Amino acid sequence: MKIRHGFVSNSSSSNFILAFDKKPKSAKELRRWMFGDQKEFAYNPYGNEHTTATTEEIANAVFNQLDKPLTLDEILHEFTCGWLDGVHIDDWNDSNVPEMWIKDKNGKDVYNPAYDEYADAKAEKENIRALEYFNNWKCPDDQMFFCVSFGDDDGPFGGLCEHGGIFDNIHHVQISHH
Repeated sequence: MKIRHGFVSNSSSSNFILAFDKKPKSAKELRRWMFGDQKEFAYNPYGNEHTTATTEEIANAVFNQLDKPLTLDEILHEFTCGWLDGVHIDDWNDSNVPEMWIKDKNGKDVYNPAYDEYADAKAEKENIRALEYFNNWKCPDDQMFFCVSFGDDDGPFGGLCEHGGIFDNIHHVQISHH
């Protein structure tokens, strides 16, 4: 029996790894980098309703999440803790995944140590893939990296920030946590 761990819902969230030449000094400076002179940003996810926000609101929400720059280890951790094509190994329908719980000779459920071996090997493969992804990411040298997070569980504004393409003018990677 396969067991899905964690909370499952219809909402989603994503982490974004942003690459900058330098940390923006203000939300106003970040807004210029993200949107130029654009004052309003609209997102129309379903073709009939759309969400709008000012670019100032969006830049403030992003800027307020910029903390210290990420280390390479922190970036690689972000790459492996969600869904990033080319990094994540999807084993949900893989019949070769060992069962987590097996029956002992008395029919009692016991933890299967083979599952840990599999999970460790999978994690090692994903770590290698994450480093390869980072090394192949077409990012200029000497960048500073920051992580921000948005989710549609935060309402229309969060959905706009997660799915609307607000980082189209910023070098970034999106890691989905659906």
